[in-house]
Amino acid sequence: MCIRGCHTWFGVMHLRRTIGDPMLDTEVEHIFINLSKRSIKILDKEGYDKTIEWEWNEDGADDFTETISCICDCVDTDLITYCFAETE
Repeated sequence: MCIRGCHTWFGVMHLRRTIGDPMLDTEVEHIFINLSKRSIKILDKEGYDKTIEWEWNEDGADDFTETISCICDCVDTDLITYCFAETE
């Protein structure tokens, strides 16, 4: 369980990571939620980023929805960008 009850892998303003991750204990700069890819990319203030993708099944949909809800409850909305599709 993450900081302040978030059930996702990050907390309010600090990411929760495994040992050896360069993003350990750094502040979140921005969060990109890509609804088309069912992924979330988190950028920290030191320039590191981490992307997490969810599976395209019912469990993945539930987990992705729960994570977005938690982000909205825990993070300032100015730090969030929603992406709906990418063009090449």
